[in-house]
Amino acid sequence: MNWRNERAGRPWRYDREILLGLYSGQMLLADSGDVDAGVRLAYALWIGHKPTPVEAVHLSRNMASLERRGLVVRLSGCRVRLTPAGLAMAEALDPLRAIAVEELLSGGAGHGA
Repeated sequence: MNWRNERAGRPWRYDREILLGLYSGQMLLADSGDVDAGVRLAYALWIGHKPTPVEAVHLSRNMASLERRGLVVRLSGCRVRLTPAGLAMAEALDPLRAIAVEELLSGGAGHGA
């Protein structure tokens, strides 16, 4: 599946960061049993700096696009949750990160002797 709109170019470059940021947040919420609350939007955390005004517009457009494609669901306030399709897409984007998050949540079962 093509997760980027190649014709649109740069404005859609944040799909990956948003999906992986939501994935990490959602996995942490799953551990606490509070998945229904959704993940608070944290663009600065996900892209590594406070978004410029132009980046904020692009991020907002990316979020709307992800919602239209059925990958995320907006909740009340500034909270969002990945749909099952969004969760699968995030795991496909970075399977090593998905494994690392699962290991972290399980107490690092894969480490130690």
